[in-house]
Amino acid sequence: MRLYDASGKRIRCSLGTTDRREAVALEAKFRLSVYRVNRWDEQPNWSYDELMLQYLKTTERKTSHQHDLDAAKHLTLFFRGRAMNELNAIDIRRYQEHRLHQVSVKGPVQPSTVNRETALLSSAINYAKTEWDWDIPNPVAGRLLTEPEGRDRHLSLEELVMLID
Repeated sequence: MRLYDASGKRIRCSLGTTDRREAVALEAKFRLSVYRVNRWDEQPNWSYDELMLQYLKTTERKTSHQHDLDAAKHLTLFFRGRAMNELNAIDIRRYQEHRLHQVSVKGPVQPSTVNRETALLSSAINYAKTEWDWDIPNPVAGRLLTEPEGRDRHLSLEELVMLID
């Protein structure tokens, strides 16, 4: 497929199909979306899959990239195929409840784990808004779960002596 996007940049890519009818239909769909952006100032309807794939490719040099991949697996199972413009606070709460009721190898999923996963989604949305000029809402902002207080641990007399030595 060859066409020009809203900014005038030439796009040349494969549509990923060998069926001519499907290829023609996909090209028409892309051309219509470009026309809507050019003529009606309509924002493209980005999907969760596009967002997360591009974000993970862009941030693969992060030291926490493997943790991001693990978190993205859980997010993708829940949000796959969803339009980012239609994502809202209720969807985020449903995801949080869904994850809290799951059991992992280490036991029940903790609120801190869910917070880190939703923080990844929030980071990806914020990155897309600032770096790629995507006009999408961030329904994750301000919706973290409350985490329990950490435990207090006091050193025993033997541990204090070892520490001082």
